[in-house]
Amino acid sequence: MSNEMTMARSRPGEATVARLLALADVQLDGPRPWDLQVRDPAMFTRVLAQGSLGFGEAYIDGDWVAADLDDRDWNTSATLRLRPHQALTAAQSQMIRLEYFEGTVGLALTRRAPLVPYLIQAYRAALVPDRELPPAFLLQVHEPEQLPPCACWSETPEDGMGRV
Repeated sequence: MSNEMTMARSRPGEATVARLLALADVQLDGPRPWDLQVRDPAMFTRVLAQGSLGFGEAYIDGDWVAADLDDRDWNTSATLRLRPHQALTAAQSQMIRLEYFEGTVGLALTRRAPLVPYLIQAYRAALVPDRELPPAFLLQVHEPEQLPPCACWSETPEDGMGRV
């Protein structure tokens, strides 16, 4: 299908979402079992507005489906536990608890495991608090070793934690 033809019948946000999915070798309304079949075009604007969480919620709401959803990683839940960074002072930690956690000790978020790295990135939480220090990282992941492997990006030469 020509690019002009695709763009002519494009739905709002579709081209951008299609480009992002292409990075993972996924097509919109494609023939392969892992390709997304769009049921509600509003999914595109939702994904662009809410990111990976909107993408997951759009799936839960039935806005898109895929024939092959026997993806064990995708169907694994993981609980991300966040707390104030260990390098903060007691007063700074208290402020973080009030601002981020409504006065509680920390925050626990249970999501699909492959979405957890995006939460860590969104909260700018340190996975290696000895290397990732405030002020860039005000939070840290509590017990990152308890997360399933699919909840963390693989190690890369850039910095050892999959962050570029």
